[in-house]
Amino acid sequence: MQHLGNNAHVEVVARDGSILIYLFTPENIPLPAEGVKATATVLSDGKPETIPLQVTGNNVMQGTGTFRAQPGMKVVLSIALPGGRPVQGRFTPLD
Repeated sequence: MQHLGNNAHVEVVARDGSILIYLFTPENIPLPAEGVKATATVLSDGKPETIPLQVTGNNVMQGTGTFRAQPGMKVVLSIALPGGRPVQGRFTPLD
């Protein structure tokens, strides 16, 4: 879990071909995902892949791609809360 500069805590979960993000307030209360815009750029096997994320639950967003989840992979998340500017966070979800 990582705090981003837009008053959101974000947890990233990666599985082969799937990225899930969970949004929370700084107090760890679920933050509604409605209206949030986000993309994840995954670097796995030396290849970058940009994945748009869609709301799939109250505080959950998900996207799919062709990457393999493996140690050493990196995810750069770009996220904008409603009415806010985009911020980025870098994650290594399997390390």
